[in-house]
Amino acid sequence: MPYSEIAVAKDGTVYAGSESNQPVEQAKASHTHDDRYYTETEMNTKLAGKANSSHTHTKDQVGLSKVNNNAISMGYDGNLWINYS
Repeated sequence: MPYSEIAVAKDGTVYAGSESNQPVEQAKASHTHDDRYYTETEMNTKLAGKANSSHTHTKDQVGLSKVNNNAISMGYDGNLWINYS
């Protein structure tokens, strides 16, 4: 459960909100993390394989070399019209 405020007493006990609230349950010293979590090395490997958000491709690289970037507009003023520029 997320808390917007915490308080830590002099004895190290962590409280949700203030010392007047119940102590926050802390993990036991003997706890372990299982394979539900990625290690830093695993995450670095995964992130190294992604494309940068700034990368680009040419139209030739994606099979669109014959496509142009001309504007097409349409309208209706009693008649349907299409403008290609």
